[in-house]
Amino acid sequence: MKYIVKSRGLGKTYDLIDLCHAQNGILIVPTEANKNYIFNMAYNDLGIPPENLTVISCNEIYKLKENDLNRPIFMDECLICLEKLLGQNINTVSFTL
Repeated sequence: MKYIVKSRGLGKTYDLIDLCHAQNGILIVPTEANKNYIFNMAYNDLGIPPENLTVISCNEIYKLKENDLNRPIFMDECLICLEKLLGQNINTVSFTL
C-alpha cells in the first residue's frame, strides 16, 4: 500500500489522480460532490478527460463488478470514506508506513 501524506493544499489529490490514471485504477471518494470535483480537477488542471478516469463515490462501491476488483484501488479522503462505509465515527486508527 502507498501513502500520500502532505499538508493541506500541497497536491495530494493531484498525486492521487495521476497515480490512478497511470495505473488504470478506480478512485473512491466520499460523495458525488467529491466525484464531480475530481473530474473537474482532472480535466481542467491535468488534461485527463472524464472517460479516461474511473471515479466512484462510497455509495457506488457496492456496484463494483468482480473484474473491477482486479484493478488498483485508490481512495481520496480516506477517513471520511471509511466513516461513510462503516456508518460510524471512527475514533482512532493505526497504520504502518
